[in-house]
Amino acid sequence: MEDKIPPHDLDAEISVLGAMMISKDAILQVVAKLKPEYFYRESNGNIFKGILALFQKNEPVDLVTVSSELKKMNRLEEAGGKSYLIEVVESVPTASNVEYYSEIVLEKAILRKMIHIGSDIVTDSFDVTKEADEVVDNAQKVILDISKEKIKDEFVHLKDILMPVMNSIEAAYDNDNSLIGVPSGFKDLDAITSGFQGSDLVILAGRPSIGKTTLAINMAMNAAVQEKQSIAVFSLEMPKEQIALKMLSSEAKIDSARLKTANIYEHEYKALSKALGRLSESPIYIDDKPSLSPLEFRAKCRRLQTETDLKLVIIDYLQLMRSHRRRTENRFQEMSEVVREIKACARELKVPIIALSQLSRDVEKRIDQIPKLSDLRETGEIEQTADLVLFVHREDYQTHTKETTSFTKLIIAKHRNGPTGTVDLMFKKDVSKFYSSDKTYAPAS
Repeated sequence: MEDKIPPHDLDAEISVLGAMMISKDAILQVVAKLKPEYFYRESNGNIFKGILALFQKNEPVDLVTVSSELKKMNRLEEAGGKSYLIEVVESVPTASNVEYYSEIVLEKAILRKMIHIGSDIVTDSFDVTKEADEVVDNAQKVILDISKEKIKDEFVHLKDILMPVMNSIEAAYDNDNSLIGVPSGFKDLDAITSGFQGSDLVILAGRPSIGKTTLAINMAMNAAVQEKQSIAVFSLEMPKEQIALKMLSSEAKIDSARLKTANIYEHEYKALSKALGRLSESPIYIDDKPSLSPLEFRAKCRRLQTETDLKLVIIDYLQLMRSHRRRTENRFQEMSEVVREIKACARELKVPIIALSQLSRDVEKRIDQIPKLSDLRETGEIEQTADLVLFVHREDYQTHTKETTSFTKLIIAKHRNGPTGTVDLMFKKDVSKFYSSDKTYAPAS
């Protein structure tokens, strides 16, 4: 089979270099867009290096100075000599089309890089030491990196940023609320946070069986059922059928224990049918793979975002995630890595991620048993990286009361972009549902 010539356009390369040597404005248009390695012909890449060197020293760029600089760099011959430089300059009568030609050079460079990446992917796929998930993630990452290179402008004028923000504020005003993020459905909490914000890592923490999962599910349902926002739930502990049962019990307001055994009163069937319809139409997506790495998590979120307008992601729960790296020095290091990668995923996807987390037993040794940031288990990275930390706290947690309704405090222990404080909720355990309390938000002193 005849070898194919990699994509390139030598005329465009020469036009870019020629324009840069006759116009400083041309240099300004190109210097942040192209790199020496983007040029197919090595001599053209060397000329570009010479121009960059002069530009960085704030020295004039022309035929004489570029020739002299390349000579100093011992690259004049590699650049084709002075005769080639003359040819380059004389081939471009004007620098007016330099941006167009630079786009062609960039386009061809990206295509060549894709060919190279494709070859690397094939090689990695044959490597028996590498796991399939690792190969896929690496492929996704390098392709995303390449797509970012195609972005024309990294700087955005403030007015272009302000308008979407203003539109969000106006939309919130028209709806008679102040929400600019994903609503939790609990008015006192939303009043403080203005909803969960895109790119934020939200930690929802508490001791085992205190209601973290139920609260997170309620938040997901409030956003999906009421606001029709797409939600992804990663349940590492509870099977998807149990999650669905909790949702059905909560939406229909029927005791989950009776619902599970089909011990339903005749008048409840109508409520159950309506709840089933509302949930079925809601954009909630559940993944219950018990062992999940940040690598798999990111890949699944990326894929779901291409299929739906993803607005919120929930992980239940953080400590059950494991690093995809085979060798990790200790659990502290592993969890730190997991937290950082989840935060990176939130920033990449521009959606809030709520990660449930266990607390250490130290909280039970204190008299008041009120959680603190230092109680977050296994790593200080959670406290450092999280944008919002919520603690679920019930005073009757250790009393093993048979009451189905209990007062619950949602403590906002950290809020990077706003105030901290306490929100009062009511928890009805039998129907797996939290309700807003009539009590008002008390700011932290």
